[in-house]
Amino acid sequence: LEYVKYHPNVGYIDAVITSGMRRNVKKKSKCMDGLDLIDNIQFQFDDAGYSEYPIFAVVSKLSIKADECAERGVKILASYDIIDTNDIRVYVQERVLSLLGNF
Repeated sequence: LEYVKYHPNVGYIDAVITSGMRRNVKKKSKCMDGLDLIDNIQFQFDDAGYSEYPIFAVVSKLSIKADECAERGVKILASYDIIDTNDIRVYVQERVLSLLGNF
C-alpha cells in the first residue's frame, strides 16, 4: 500500500495478488484485510486520475465470499479448500499472467 500511496507512477501496476487476511483481522481490530487493501488501492488509482484498475486476485480459505470480491472487481478468487493443486500461488500467478496476455 505504501508503494501505491507514494509512487508517482502507480499506473504501472498491472496486477495485485493478496491474501484474504480475514483470520488475522479478527484477532486485531485495526488491521486491514485483503479487500480493504483493494479498496485503498482503488482509491489511490482514482485519486491519481487513472480510469482502469490493476487486475486483482485474492487467495483465501473461504472466509472471503465471491460476491464481496465481485463488488470490488476481483478477477480471480482462489481458495485452498476448493482448488485442488499443490501450489495455489503458481495457479493464481498463471491465471493473472493469462489475463495480462503474457502466459
